[in-house]
Amino acid sequence: MVISVLCIIMRSIYRLAELSQGWLGYLITYEKCFILLDAVIMAIAVGILAIFHFDDTYQLVHGWEDAIGSWRRSLSNNT
Repeated sequence: MVISVLCIIMRSIYRLAELSQGWLGYLITYEKCFILLDAVIMAIAVGILAIFHFDDTYQLVHGWEDAIGSWRRSLSNNT
């Protein structure tokens, strides 16, 4: 999941550079840069998050009982 977060940070840096050039800048008008640095990076990030969902990885590390227990505790604390 760290790779997913790094991909999102890389995309944010790209978008910052892209928009700093304005609406007619090189990065915003050159489609290959957009596809590689925006679409592909986001596809990787979303794919990683879809495969390694936080809830699934938490349950693998801490077990089902701990996950259910913490969920029940959070419900009882909210009421």
